[in-house]
Amino acid sequence: MQTETDCLVRQAQQGDPHAFDALVHRFQDRAVGYARAILRDPVAAEDAAQEAFIQAWRDLEQLRNPGAFPVWLRRILFKHCER
Repeated sequence: MQTETDCLVRQAQQGDPHAFDALVHRFQDRAVGYARAILRDPVAAEDAAQEAFIQAWRDLEQLRNPGAFPVWLRRILFKHCER
């Protein structure tokens, strides 16, 4: 069964910036919250989330399973929090 997130990921992988924008809106609060839990700094958390989304856009074609997007994004975000 294909979810709406899966469809958005596939569309974004085909170069649709509006689909990726929808993914950002869908996962932005979760990403910032996760980063805040790690960094304990709201400004640094927002910066880390922004950098993670930029990297996700650049690397999206490498994601083989669209259903894995949330976990994949969290791993990218964690890397940016460690920096």
